[in-house]
Amino acid sequence: MNKQEKLILAETCANKISVLAHKQDKLFEKLKVDLNISADDEYLVDVLFDYCFNGGEYSLKLLNKYLEKQTNTCI
Repeated sequence: MNKQEKLILAETCANKISVLAHKQDKLFEKLKVDLNISADDEYLVDVLFDYCFNGGEYSLKLLNKYLEKQTNTCI
């Protein structure tokens, strides 16, 4: 593979990554709405972000606690 082919490959991959990033952002925003997490609640947005993008076990516990609390207040 020559230099030009490598540049074309890099550009193609960069474009595909950009499309996926846009889809990822849309899905994350939809998830916040579906979970009823306000953009003003920066703490919960951070917890959700950490869980979605880093898979943190601690953030899963915090998210679970929030969802449990939210469910109990709706009953």
